[in-house]
Amino acid sequence: MPPQLEVLDKVPWMIWTITPDGRCEFVNRFYLETTGLSADHCTAPPAVWKKSPRDLPPFLSGVHPDYRDRAASSFWDGVESGRGWTYEAPFRHADGAFHWHVRRAIPLHDSKGNLVRFVGTCADIQDFKVAQERLETAEERARLVVDRALDAIIVIDSDSTVLDWNEQAQDIFGWSRAQILGKQLADKIIPPEYRRAHKAGIKRFLTTGEGPLLNKRIEITGLHKEGHELQIELSIAPMKVGNRWTFSAFVRDLTESKRIAETLRETREELAWMSRLTAMGELSASIAHEIKQPLSAIISNVETSLYWLASSSPDIKKVSVITQLIGRDANRAIDIIGRIRSLINKTVSERVPLDMNALINDVLDLTGWELRKRQVSVKTELSSSLPMILGDRIQLQQVILNLILNGIEAMAPVEDRPRVLSVKSGPFKEGEIQVSFHDTGVGIDPASADQVFEAFFTTKPNGTGLGLSICRSIVEAHDGHISAMAGIPHGAVFQVNLPNGR
Repeated sequence: MPPQLEVLDKVPWMIWTITPDGRCEFVNRFYLETTGLSADHCTAPPAVWKKSPRDLPPFLSGVHPDYRDRAASSFWDGVESGRGWTYEAPFRHADGAFHWHVRRAIPLHDSKGNLVRFVGTCADIQDFKVAQERLETAEERARLVVDRALDAIIVIDSDSTVLDWNEQAQDIFGWSRAQILGKQLADKIIPPEYRRAHKAGIKRFLTTGEGPLLNKRIEITGLHKEGHELQIELSIAPMKVGNRWTFSAFVRDLTESKRIAETLRETREELAWMSRLTAMGELSASIAHEIKQPLSAIISNVETSLYWLASSSPDIKKVSVITQLIGRDANRAIDIIGRIRSLINKTVSERVPLDMNALINDVLDLTGWELRKRQVSVKTELSSSLPMILGDRIQLQQVILNLILNGIEAMAPVEDRPRVLSVKSGPFKEGEIQVSFHDTGVGIDPASADQVFEAFFTTKPNGTGLGLSICRSIVEAHDGHISAMAGIPHGAVFQVNLPNGR
């Protein structure tokens, strides 16, 4: 063996040489050990193995069958052109497993430029191929995750150039990925009035490492491709790879959710109004009685006043007293009508400081005749130290009205004990007040105590299941909490907790 080939034979790398006509003249020991082929097999003359012009030589017999045609084409094209070849293909090793190889051959020429032979090397790139496949799979999976995300995902660099743009971003803002990649984000989806602040924010972060809006969810306005503005929820996360900063923006379109929320708000207000109308219908007899009392007193006093005025010597002093009584009863009637009207009307929600005890007394006055008619006595323990609350007068009156009427109805079938409605108010834990309504009625099943506040859940034969659900909506809208529990020894207790106005 020539000295140079002896050196190549000991190199831990697969090496071979090929004659200009394509015959393998040498394979090194590492090649034979790796492939499990013999030297005689690899260097067999063409007469033994070449049945057609482009058959692979024996030293390439380990090429995977699916890649033999491609390998043969690369090999013979390189031989015939004299330029050599490079290709990748799976190759069977001595243990029978196929490993990906990259095979490369270069031509060697003598001093006169004549082709002497090809020298080839082979590298096992199986681990690289596996890693590459895993990387491609991971990248594909990441791409699918990004594109299938429910939120828009936008990546920009420190110059505000768009680097990535998923399908949701296209759906929200109207720009396709091809249209916006490489473009300035501020020019496309940020309204003009925010562009300067956007650029200043990036510059500030790159200088100081601080950004007041980073890693937070904020609601802001975005710009659609067609020019109209969108309500969006935005969060931005900075990421540094090497010395390069990128910013990932996660965007959620709030336009539809805002519309739905507004529709739900209007629906809740409509249901609350209908509930008030229903309650006022149930109180119609009580209302008629409450109004009839001052009107009857006015008529009686007017007749008395006319009588004194018609006498031969009118008693002006008595007429004056009676006139004052007429005015008092008229104001009382006006006050009753005003309360009824405010409860029936669709009023705009307005939060003002309120005295909860006064609201309770107003509703008890309104339901007084109903309570007497149903033989229900009322016991009140209203704390004189109760702080003011901030709320909507009409909505909270509706809550009180519904709870009182529920208590009255729950006690209707009771015959073996007094019908008593206990109403208490007082400061609760720090920052809250509590109002409770305890009746001596049929009570509630502890297992359904939470269900009573669900829409359309009712235990009444003719109930709609909306009254308590509306009460909960109103209380929660006031940042409060309402609960129900079994009363001791009888009935049910409804508790309303509300934040005070301090």
